[in-house]
Amino acid sequence: ILNQSSSYQNANGVFGGGHAVGNYDPAISGQTFKPSQANVGNTEITIKKGAIMAAGNTSPGASLVGGGFADGDERNINNDCPEITKVLGNVKITIEDEITLASAFIGGGTVISAGDASVGGFIDIKLGDNCKINKTYQGGGLTKPGIQSSYFSPVIKADVTGDIRAEFGNNIYFNEIFIGGGYANLSDSSVNVGGKIKSKFLGGATIASAYVAAGCVFTSASNAEANVLGGLDILINGNFNVQSYYGAGRALGSYSSADIGKSGSPVTVVTKFLGSGDNTIVSTNSLFNGGYAKNLAHANIYGDVSLICDGTRPVKLLIGGGDSKDAVA
Repeated sequence: ILNQSSSYQNANGVFGGGHAVGNYDPAISGQTFKPSQANVGNTEITIKKGAIMAAGNTSPGASLVGGGFADGDERNINNDCPEITKVLGNVKITIEDEITLASAFIGGGTVISAGDASVGGFIDIKLGDNCKINKTYQGGGLTKPGIQSSYFSPVIKADVTGDIRAEFGNNIYFNEIFIGGGYANLSDSSVNVGGKIKSKFLGGATIASAYVAAGCVFTSASNAEANVLGGLDILINGNFNVQSYYGAGRALGSYSSADIGKSGSPVTVVTKFLGSGDNTIVSTNSLFNGGYAKNLAHANIYGDVSLICDGTRPVKLLIGGGDSKDAVA
């Protein structure tokens, strides 16, 4: 998206991958199983300085989706077949300086109600200086309910096979929750990351809601997965302002998981806060270097955890582990 006149809205939503719906009627077509597919190879999105993203796409409620969009809400009432819109390769997203996204940022694919919007490779994200994201940021995929959630769902996933690599410029502002991995907001769905999450903040980041370094499962999503199998490598430079801080995953749905690593395959979780000596980590609530879980969910870390503060200091209580309520973290 290139620079345009000041009164011109370039786009209300950009999708890197395809858009799949299952809106055919098997009773008419005579076919009992016919998935709707819109797969692509690699995707690349570049939003140039000066572009205007004045309104977010209402479905799935995002200004940018790096992967595909599997829309189960468009499914015909008689159709139980999956919507499939995979990125078979990698996703690359570049947003230049001083861009504001009116709605959410989704690095991977998105599924509403049912479907498969997985990414087969890695995701590479770069935001320039002075950018603002007004809604949720999730570096991985998103699953969310829709009006057709009661229909048969053969598959519900927006996984990422490889790493998620993200670099954020100076003075970045996130108006809602920041999730480094995937966000599962639908029961029995998965937004797992098979590789490592590598996030780098160059300086001066503000998050008006919670910061979750890995994956997140929402309260209404039972038996969902937002795991990260490859570990974390996080570098935060300069001042860091946040409402709540979780240095791992966050699992709120009953019997869900937002683990890092897995039993028998230990990984490393490394977080470094670097500053010039007078930088601060400001949080409304206590800072948890581990995860958060409740409702019989778990947000475990399988492996070694390292936290380094060099030239910066937390102004709230910093807890080396996680937090839980009727769960394991």
